[in-house]
Amino acid sequence: MDDKEKQTMTEAAAWEAFEAAVLAVPRDRLEEASLPGGWSVKDVLWHVAHWWEDCADTLELLHTGTFGEWDGDTDAENVRVLADGRTMTLEDVELRSAKIRERMLRAWDALTTDDPRAAENFAAETTEHYEEHLEQIRALSER
Repeated sequence: MDDKEKQTMTEAAAWEAFEAAVLAVPRDRLEEASLPGGWSVKDVLWHVAHWWEDCADTLELLHTGTFGEWDGDTDAENVRVLADGRTMTLEDVELRSAKIRERMLRAWDALTTDDPRAAENFAAETTEHYEEHLEQIRALSER
């Protein structure tokens, strides 16, 4: 098994744990602003999906050799994404997130470059990102 296959399996297991934590939260509490910073589980889902989309963009650009480093403000981007997500219904966030995840996984699967930035970006926007929010969501489901 190569490193990419290991990373794919690690991401799948981490996503399964994250998704299980989300599913453990009662549906009527998914939009409740009870996470740190006044976020809801819906907000976190859209936040994660946004960074999946960024990951897919990055992987596609690395694949074609046209990637340029992003020099944006992550905090400002997160504020913008939070506001955007709050204009959507929970159902829209869930549907759009699923489609974005599929796109990101296709981009990861299609990647043929050995550029270390690809694996770093994939890990940061998936496994590491899930871990960043997992305990907050688990704590909510246990309340």
